[in-house]
Amino acid sequence: MSAADRFAGVNTIAARGPSTFAENVTPSDTVDLTYVSTRIWVGVTGHVRWTPLDVADGSYVLTKNLPVGFHDIRAKRIWATGTTATDIVSYA
Repeated sequence: MSAADRFAGVNTIAARGPSTFAENVTPSDTVDLTYVSTRIWVGVTGHVRWTPLDVADGSYVLTKNLPVGFHDIRAKRIWATGTTATDIVSYA
């Protein structure tokens, strides 16, 4: 199942407001997040391989050495392969 975008059709500024949904992320090469993230929390520094919201061809971004903290990432999937960061939480 593809990740749903809780902010589809909404002004992008609204998507940057307070989160109303969060989920602990288990990185997966086959399963999307429940909702497209507005930001993610990285609890332990590392690489994060992720698929952006508007990508349909299976491509991804590998963001290296993300430090602990919040990152404004609109991801529909966090991949297991290539992701070394841990304690990741997705907010939407």
